[in-house]
Amino acid sequence: MKKLISIFVAVLMCLGTLGAAAQATPSRQVHSGSCGENVSWTLDTESGVFEVTGSGDMYDFSDDDPSPWNSLKNSIKSVKINNGVTSVGDNTFDYCFFLESVTIGNDVARIGEYAFYNCYVLSSVTIGNSVDRIDDYAFMACEGLSSVVFLGAPPSEVGEWVFDFCASDFCILYNSAYSAEWAPNGETTWNEYPIAPCEIEAEPGDADGSGAIDTTDALLVLRCALGISGDPEEMIAICDMDGNGVIDTTDALLILRMALGIS
Repeated sequence: MKKLISIFVAVLMCLGTLGAAAQATPSRQVHSGSCGENVSWTLDTESGVFEVTGSGDMYDFSDDDPSPWNSLKNSIKSVKINNGVTSVGDNTFDYCFFLESVTIGNDVARIGEYAFYNCYVLSSVTIGNSVDRIDDYAFMACEGLSSVVFLGAPPSEVGEWVFDFCASDFCILYNSAYSAEWAPNGETTWNEYPIAPCEIEAEPGDADGSGAIDTTDALLVLRCALGISGDPEEMIAICDMDGNGVIDTTDALLILRMALGIS
């Protein structure tokens, strides 16, 4: 069984290399570097996709010590903080004037101050289910932001002016599964911000419910298929990718191909 998992991981790495090679074009510029002790970043300036991967916290930045991508901020259109990363550092994406969407993974516990300050066309934000602290001004002055989706319980620590000067109709949309935490007595506000429940629809293949398909989903499905962990009955609804009524290694490989962008 361990040997099979090792083979699967090896296939994952090979497909990742092939996928990157297949997607590379002469005109595309991909920038990358470190943004934490065990955290890395990549930015494809053609697509505008910025991804953060690895494990642990991102570094904090400031006006005196800006991020390595500071000069590239106008190329960023979407940000994805992958599972494994546990914080979004201070001043990481402030003044990203063309940033439209942000997806924050399920392992992020803290969003730093000014993290997305003055991203004024930002219109889509999904925050994973582990965020427990949002620091001052994190999303302040995001004028196009009318809602933020929280997949988990409300953060226990919230700074000042976090969502101030966003769209006039700004509202926090929370996962209805956490209604008892967000609105225990039927409240309609949280920290003075309007709130409303929403149903979170799982995307096919999103085994961990992070809102994105990645290699973590493929490995979770593989472990379930091999009987190591997970409940096959619960996974069938969203992870039976070939529609044969069972969770098997084929489903895991199909999800892996999705994660790597291989058709």
